[in-house]
Amino acid sequence: MVLLRFVGNVGGRMMFSFLPAFSRGTGFSIDQLATFLSFRELSGLAAPYIGRLSDRAGTAKIMIVGGALIGLGLLLMPLGATGIVIGLGVWGFGQIAYHVAMNAWVANEVSYSQRGRATGQIEMSWAAAALIGLPLAGLLIDNLGWRAAPLTFGLLSLPLTFMLARRIDTTTATDSKSTEAVSSLSLAGWATLISFGLMSLTFQLLVFTHGIWLEQTYSFDPTQVGFAIAIVGLAELVGSYGSFRFTDDLGKKSSIIVGISVLALGLAGLVALNSPPLYFGLGLLALSFLGFEYAIVSAIPLIAELHPQARAQTIGRAVGLSVLARAGGNLIAGNLVEDHGFDFVLTIAIVLAAATIAIIVGFVREPDSLLPAS
Repeated sequence: MVLLRFVGNVGGRMMFSFLPAFSRGTGFSIDQLATFLSFRELSGLAAPYIGRLSDRAGTAKIMIVGGALIGLGLLLMPLGATGIVIGLGVWGFGQIAYHVAMNAWVANEVSYSQRGRATGQIEMSWAAAALIGLPLAGLLIDNLGWRAAPLTFGLLSLPLTFMLARRIDTTTATDSKSTEAVSSLSLAGWATLISFGLMSLTFQLLVFTHGIWLEQTYSFDPTQVGFAIAIVGLAELVGSYGSFRFTDDLGKKSSIIVGISVLALGLAGLVALNSPPLYFGLGLLALSFLGFEYAIVSAIPLIAELHPQARAQTIGRAVGLSVLARAGGNLIAGNLVEDHGFDFVLTIAIVLAAATIAIIVGFVREPDSLLPAS
């Protein structure tokens, strides 16, 4: 389960980390790739429906389907212009299906008081994607061309999906206590979902531009970008481990605030220093990724408890909002970074981070106050 999550994470991240290399290799401009990536993100609008299907059919079955689609999408990407567009969309559906079903499966299996630990362990695969997967992708792109990276990870996903199908129990028809549609959430519940979307938008502005920044500021080639991202992976590993270690004790809400504050601090440092010395610049980039990873991993257990009778549907709603936010972030960053620069895009991100913190402080509550509205 975790290995398949790792492959999906690498598949999703490689386009951003090596955006200039993919642009040169495919002949598409940065703006065009931004549009394609936004199309990929919009496939996640199906997340609420996938969540409802997961609650009815069983999360394990949807995880298997999602894994297969992840592999198919990556394998379509090397087939040229049409393959990239269709492959990104198929990958998007697969990743969303896997993400929604997997987190609902965890929520059904692990109590709320211990869920931060479980989620933190699983989300270390996100850090592993940066530590291991992206450096490997950079080497593949540098030595064999841009097609080699999606082809390699697409092929790897196939046996992993087969292993998951063999090992996970798919006999349970319904995972949640109810198959009814999610009822209206309280104000605090909606605030939780909205803050999750804003958090995603904030971070996506950095995700889209960081590969461009590394090339322009330090003249990195794809291999160097890949190994620079490994430093980010170490920070993300710290963030995931921090959630594993501290989120349950500190509280999910407080942990989210801490994480977003750290993200905003890293963004502010990158803007203030503009072109910092290499190791300091990588440190600020790593700090930003660390903050987001800690915040997002801390948020997932809280979201899964907004409606315990329909967890996958609620997670689907959150993912749907996050998807819209990321798609918007791709379009905003893609259209602004070349004309106005990295600093301008990150200044917008800092403002969004501040707004997210304000919403969480003012409206978000822990589960005892997060009951569906009657």
